[in-house]
Amino acid sequence: HATDGAGTGLATVRVRAIERRGSAWYAYRARTHSWVRAGSRAAALRKSGAGRAVIAGSTQWSYRLPGVRRGSLVVRLVARDKVGNTSRVLSYSQLLTHG
Repeated sequence: HATDGAGTGLATVRVRAIERRGSAWYAYRARTHSWVRAGSRAAALRKSGAGRAVIAGSTQWSYRLPGVRRGSLVVRLVARDKVGNTSRVLSYSQLLTHG
């Protein structure tokens, strides 16, 4: 969920995802809908490809992330509103215990 002070609504949300599975890092490539192995967290971030979230209404968005497995998921996103204001990079981490 995101909102902006002027109430203009979201124009785009760009999403990047990486995941640590055991001792290995993987990068999600949105264009091919695939995960690729990377040597480190930094390498995974470089290899990941940003995907565009689906905007639902003026302040809500969703992003489908297939192939997520048990491990530590890190999602980074940047949102832009309809008048061109861009958010700072937001990063969220979640430990996934099922899957």
